[in-house]
Amino acid sequence: MQVIVIFLILATVSVSAFAQATAQSSELKEKTVVNENIDQHSVVQTSFNESFMDAWGIDEEEYERYLHLKENTPRGYFTPGKNPLYFLGIEARTPQERKKYARKIAQLEFENVMKVQEFSKAVQVASVELYGRGMIADYNSGKAFSADLETGAKNKIKNGFSLNSSGSGDLAISKIVYVKHDCAPCEREYSKAYSELIRGEIKQLQVVFPEENNAEIIKWAKAMEVPRDLNRKGVIVLRGLEATEEAPSEWPSVSSRVL
Repeated sequence: MQVIVIFLILATVSVSAFAQATAQSSELKEKTVVNENIDQHSVVQTSFNESFMDAWGIDEEEYERYLHLKENTPRGYFTPGKNPLYFLGIEARTPQERKKYARKIAQLEFENVMKVQEFSKAVQVASVELYGRGMIADYNSGKAFSADLETGAKNKIKNGFSLNSSGSGDLAISKIVYVKHDCAPCEREYSKAYSELIRGEIKQLQVVFPEENNAEIIKWAKAMEVPRDLNRKGVIVLRGLEATEEAPSEWPSVSSRVL
């Protein structure tokens, strides 16, 4: 009987030890699986686009905040097409931040406006140089030119400048600037009108002198660097005061007329 009791005790201890060992083995196996699963996953890190950050003048921290606002907040819904400075400025955490991004946007927009204006001026100049008076296609001017040839109309050409030639075509506004030789205010008034011509605000510029002295007019035109192409096309007209034209009371003077 004593032998049987000892055997049962040993069996019980063995079963208990086996169960404990099995449990430990299972736990170890589970941990191993978990560790394997962890090893199979990678942590997603933010990829920084340095060119993008340089373009908008922001650093890595600001870039991360911009992405967070864009992808994880209502700001990305309300202003999806805005640039990073708008995201950061609208969602600024302090008045100082708001002012910082507002100044950056103001600077970028100012630079953009200046670039667009300069390019627009270049396009206007090219258009005038290529087609005259800024018109891409002016069929009326071609008809009028043919008519001039048929009637034997001639322009007086001296040293590359055309005098008393108003050209042809449908025009809007022609500005007339009355100038004198050796007159600084007259030169400034011409430069101002020339700028208006380049911007497309007027379609023709007439420069009128007190008398028709071709040599003096050409000398003045060269000194003021009047574009010969624009002069030949009748965009800038150089002429003396006509007999039927009333002389201005002072020089320079400016007037306009519809053509």
